[in-house]
Amino acid sequence: MKLLLPISALCSLALLGATSPAVLAIDCGNVNTYSCTSYQCVDSAANYTFTYGSSMDGSYNNQAADIYLPDDAVNRGPIPIVVLVHGGYWYNNYKRYDDSCVPPSVCSRMDLLAKDLKQIDGGRVGYVAVNLEYRRASTTYTGSGPGGLPGTFNDLSDGIDALQCVSMTGVQLDLGRIITVGHSAGGHLALWRALQFGIPQEDRDTVNAQTGTEDLTRPSINPIGAVGLAAVSDFFCTNDANECGACDTVSDGTESYSNTASCSAITNFLGTGEYNPYPNLPQVYSPLHMLANANAAATCSLPILVAHGYDDTTVGPGQSLKFEDQATGLNSVSVTSGMTTNEGHFNVIDTASNNWNNEVIPFINSVFANPPSCVDVSEMPSQKPSKSFKPSLRPSNHPSIEPSVKCGNEACDPGESCNSCSEDCISGNTPGAMCGNGICEIGNGESCSNCPDDCNSKNGSPSNRYCCGDDANCNDPRCTAEGNVCEPSPVSSGTYCCGDGFCTGDPFETPGNCAVDCGEGALCSNGIDDDGDGVADCDDPDCVTDPACFTCTTSEEGSCSDGVDNDCDGLTDCDDGDCVQDSACACGSNKATCSLAGDCCSGNCNNGSCKGN
Repeated sequence: MKLLLPISALCSLALLGATSPAVLAIDCGNVNTYSCTSYQCVDSAANYTFTYGSSMDGSYNNQAADIYLPDDAVNRGPIPIVVLVHGGYWYNNYKRYDDSCVPPSVCSRMDLLAKDLKQIDGGRVGYVAVNLEYRRASTTYTGSGPGGLPGTFNDLSDGIDALQCVSMTGVQLDLGRIITVGHSAGGHLALWRALQFGIPQEDRDTVNAQTGTEDLTRPSINPIGAVGLAAVSDFFCTNDANECGACDTVSDGTESYSNTASCSAITNFLGTGEYNPYPNLPQVYSPLHMLANANAAATCSLPILVAHGYDDTTVGPGQSLKFEDQATGLNSVSVTSGMTTNEGHFNVIDTASNNWNNEVIPFINSVFANPPSCVDVSEMPSQKPSKSFKPSLRPSNHPSIEPSVKCGNEACDPGESCNSCSEDCISGNTPGAMCGNGICEIGNGESCSNCPDDCNSKNGSPSNRYCCGDDANCNDPRCTAEGNVCEPSPVSSGTYCCGDGFCTGDPFETPGNCAVDCGEGALCSNGIDDDGDGVADCDDPDCVTDPACFTCTTSEEGSCSDGVDNDCDGLTDCDDGDCVQDSACACGSNKATCSLAGDCCSGNCNNGSCKGN
């Protein structure tokens, strides 16, 4: 079922208006990024791993995430992000990666979904996939532990906020387009993360007063969509906060389905020895009970897909049906079915399943292609450099991590764009006037004088002479005679955005105001046929000497007059020692290098250069 829920948090970082506290920014000092070619990541197929939070354990089993990049990620421009959250009863013996388990067996592996989401063929667009790990409850509750409320919930907030601190050379993360996808207990967390903006501050304060350990934080990044796969969306029976397990049944109009979830798992996750320390606060942690507050706090739409198999005996399909029912009565909510037959609890995370291919992938593609209209990406946080990164221990096939992106340094750096850092990267509208398009665009300054192909005119006696755009406007019938089109108002033919990998050209984007798109190397590494000769980037002869395409030789010898530093040692032509004996340099250049007087035809070697040759 696809649920469209208004969400004000997408439009502003002040989530609930003037009464809300200041948004808490992630501390990049707690975020570290590692390349998987120089560090042994949990999954060697990932490109990067990052850690976040002060409670991260030494084996990276908590507060860590793996990043999977599309093959075309470098210099592609801002790429939307899918954050994956695994399930497993919120128990700490279930984790984000376990190669010993292959769905549809009893496991909640999200790395397989990540590898599918990053693909750029077979109908896949290629997204950045982030497989997020979080603090969980122990398998047997002992009255303490890192998971539960608020620890697990804070990790969902901080783990996504930490993406602001992850920097990958040539790779831009589109922080304005993030969707959370979770399975089972992870589905609960994915839905919670998308709805948490609506939690009233007084309820947060109540939780904070009861826990006494860490406060329930308010994140600075909000997803623009969410997917719950066989998700636990309701913690209670018939809205009774004193009973757990959501043990009633729900009808889809023709048949009743179990709404069962594991009462023991919920008790273990929230409990402190007794069932629930927060019996009066389901609106804080149970997604079904969060809908009303989210609806009341919202001003624009959040799409949610709740997908479930009718044959699920672990988390009853009634969970999703009831979530749909609860959402139906809310303002601006649109619900469509995402249920599939002959699929159980673990089929929904099989990349070959009907649910994944016919429900989830089309939903993700649609949301990213058509994000809620109220989303202003200029209001979204920008990427910041992580505190540190591990040095490369062996040659890397992936971009090295350089903490060089810093929004606010008055330079549009690689990895930034007008979307992620509007204060550094220019953007705007290009004029619509385009001579030869059949429209006399008077509003954009076209006239018969500068564009006779589009704008009518007539020479002759002063009484008959006219020129559309000069002395005649679109109200003059002569300007629209014989089917000619006249546009009196200024129009825009499109937008430009520094950092998107495309150089719009003078006067909008130039090497001076947008070097990242138009500077040296930019036009030879953006995947675009900029000069219209039918070839792009390094296939274009114009890019032979471009740094993005150039391959260093072992010596300058034999190429001592081409003006190119062929061996990449910083010396060109006759300035390079390899060219001392080259005919282009010997006895013919005052720049020829030397070590002895005999090296120079003039016999004068001065500070390493021949003089008076």
